[in-house]
Amino acid sequence: MNEVMQQWVAALRSGEYLQGRGKLERVEEDGTSYFCCLGVLCKLAEQAGIVNRRAAIDQGIVWFSYSDSMPPSEVYIWSGLSYVRAVKYAHMNDSDHKTFNEIADAVEADHEPA
Repeated sequence: MNEVMQQWVAALRSGEYLQGRGKLERVEEDGTSYFCCLGVLCKLAEQAGIVNRRAAIDQGIVWFSYSDSMPPSEVYIWSGLSYVRAVKYAHMNDSDHKTFNEIADAVEADHEPA
């Protein structure tokens, strides 16, 4: 597992991010942010200078580069995450209601050396 994926797994387990569904990041009226598991990865990419974050405050939706529901291409390139696995993790987060810890376990299992 590469360094970015290790950082992502650590961030998912950190308790620093509140889990949300359906959007990479949603900001409530009180300023609280809720993240999809892929939104946590996008937040790390923003912190690394890979993507820009912009919020549509009136709607509470955050965009990373040009996307609000799946990571932009820069994030896939930077992290080494495949689109197929991203869809899997999004489904675990949004449809299966898996916790960040359960998703982190899946990321680790999917990226173990063969």
